[in-house]
Amino acid sequence: MICIIHLQIPTADGVAPMSKMTKLQQRYFKTAKYRADSEAEAILLTEIFRAQGKEVMPRDTYELQNPVVKMPGTEFMEKISAALEYFIHERLNTDPEWKDIKVILSDANVPGEGEHKIMSFIRAQRSMENYDPNTRHCLHGHDADLIMLALASHEVHISILREFDNPNGRIPARFYQFVDIWVLREYLELEMKTPGCKQDTERLIDDFIFICFLTGNDFIPRIPSLEINEFAVDLLIEVYKTTFNKMGGYMVNTDKIKDKYGVYLEVTRLEKFFHELSLCEEKILLKRYELQEVCYHPCQ
Repeated sequence: MICIIHLQIPTADGVAPMSKMTKLQQRYFKTAKYRADSEAEAILLTEIFRAQGKEVMPRDTYELQNPVVKMPGTEFMEKISAALEYFIHERLNTDPEWKDIKVILSDANVPGEGEHKIMSFIRAQRSMENYDPNTRHCLHGHDADLIMLALASHEVHISILREFDNPNGRIPARFYQFVDIWVLREYLELEMKTPGCKQDTERLIDDFIFICFLTGNDFIPRIPSLEINEFAVDLLIEVYKTTFNKMGGYMVNTDKIKDKYGVYLEVTRLEKFFHELSLCEEKILLKRYELQEVCYHPCQ
């Protein structure tokens, strides 16, 4: 199959919503404290090694070690925008393979995170009368929220191109993989469905996205007992399946919302879900305590 790319949307993060900025501020404070502690420790070790007559190599410093440099409104991001504009202009005028490509640049001067701006563009395209439902989209990025945003769009033909380093082998190499959203949708349909119930796949996906919020993201904190590396998503799906009949249906509802992309929550159903989930919390915390005891006292 030959895929002709007819549109590119290079994006850079603009000013994020207030909730994201708050979490970033907390993260930067923690990073700054860690950096200050590490710097003090490094200075102390350097003095000790030099007193012992050992040679200490000077440490390299890089401009991008400070994450604030890459925030919207900084001189660095202005340079990035100018470089992108030059690159796009140069390619459109000199590269014959770019002659049929339409490029839309959304730099740091446009508010919103890059992936959210792209998804807004896709939703805007879908609302047009002449939109082809078989249009295929390919997004490139590492963030896991790209997967959630693609699912939330309910657009079937989306692929996410992810780049990763070769974990094996002595020669550094980069590989690419596709995450095909239509395949993920099929797996979610199989995983989320409650036996004996006739369920709507689109609404199951909406509920899946919502319950995954409980593990936290860039905008909201997570529930302390839920850690993704402790298979929290598997637990949430299992609790959802066993609780679906007790809840009486889906938690996320779009029926009474005039806004096409707006939703509201069925609070009584959410309460039942939280109750069932809370029954697992004590076991999770006790298991963590036992693992910590084993780590602290490995010989016992």
